[in-house]
Amino acid sequence: MAASVCLMAVFFAGCEKDDPRDVYVGTFNVNEEIRYANGTLEFDNYNIIITKSATNKNDIVINNIVDAGAGISVIASVSGDSFNIPQQSVTIDYVGVGISGSGRREGSTLRFSVFANLTGIGQVNFTCVAVRM
Repeated sequence: MAASVCLMAVFFAGCEKDDPRDVYVGTFNVNEEIRYANGTLEFDNYNIIITKSATNKNDIVINNIVDAGAGISVIASVSGDSFNIPQQSVTIDYVGVGISGSGRREGSTLRFSVFANLTGIGQVNFTCVAVRM
């Protein structure tokens, strides 16, 4: 009886489908171009950590988006090699910031754009290339 239960467990474990979010999970080094509403251009380099959402099987959590800090995360929805960051608000330095964006996975590289609306500054566009570490 115990042998058949073990065999069934192995069989069903082998039948589980891969989670499409697995290819996104990990630590990535980001090279970022920042363009402000007034045309000013800056560059930044930092790390993000991507995990799976515990509440939605299609979502990932991107921690430290736009180098906002280790405690700042956004949710992105995954569809194959593409992901979408729907409009959401985060608090950075006690200021509410609206963030949205989209991107694409190319092997171990993520290419994405993020748009942030900052009080007193206007829209800031972030163009990012992130390579898995």
